[in-house]
Amino acid sequence: MKELVIIIKDDTKVKLLMEILSLMDFVEVKKKESSGADKSKKSSGYDFFQSAGLFKNRQISASLLRKKAWRYC
Repeated sequence: MKELVIIIKDDTKVKLLMEILSLMDFVEVKKKESSGADKSKKSSGYDFFQSAGLFKNRQISASLLRKKAWRYC
């Protein structure tokens, strides 16, 4: 089964598109509401700047990270 996400720019066309899709027997319609307010709630859950200094007194280099990463591949 494939899933397709459609972003509709004009809210007045939503009803028409939903009616057309619901007439097709091979299409299952799931309506998901999204708004700008929902996006701001998700991003406000974590403060990026709280992570400042997380690796402050640790000896980590790019080459060391690469060596460790290749061990697990």
